Amino acid sequence: MSYVYVVQMDVPAALEAEFNRIYDEDHVPTILTVPGVRSCARYRLDHSTVSDMPRYLAIYEVDDDAVIDSPAWTEASDKGEWKPKVRPHTTNRRHSVLERTAGTPIPERSGVPQLFFVQLDIPAGDEAEFNRVYDTEHFPALAKVPGVGSGARYRLKRSTVPGIERYLTLYELDSAAVMDGEAWQEAAAYGDWIGKIRPRLTSRQHSIFERIA
Repeated sequence: MSYVYVVQMDVPAALEAEFNRIYDEDHVPTILTVPGVRSCARYRLDHSTVSDMPRYLAIYEVDDDAVIDSPAWTEASDKGEWKPKVRPHTTNRRHSVLERTAGTPIPERSGVPQLFFVQLDIPAGDEAEFNRVYDTEHFPALAKVPGVGSGARYRLKRSTVPGIERYLTLYELDSAAVMDGEAWQEAAAYGDWIGKIRPRLTSRQHSIFERIA
């Protein structure tokens, strides 16, 4: 299985244009030269149930979580304009590493404009049943809904955010309106998810991001 490095941050409005220019033209292309980095996708927040969710999101697909601790990654991250001009001005920075447990690596796709970012927690005693229902019923049903480009499930390995949810699911959507449709509602209600699993969740957060690069 592959891993994702999820990087989130805010930046002052006055620096936003420069932030995006340097991120897209300098920082990401340099990081992509690091051995073990497969791809990157960048997003901007549309809305979230998390009140302080950072506005910008980058998802790096990597072969192993050790890639981001490697000297090559550190060297690439320090190159160019990113470190002196942008990084000191970013706020609300969050870094998480997660292992993919099901689905298609999201950053390797392109052209799907929105991302449904679902963060979940469940007690350890319910975890096996949670994963069984999610993998065999809930996730496959939602992934087949028209307008869903692809999806992937992840389990947290480590994060700079204390108490962050342990599970993350990403769905690529043609539009957030897909979730208002009858097909999505029927798929979400299929099987044991609503009756047996959702009541046991201790945290359930939803965010919509727009893909920008």
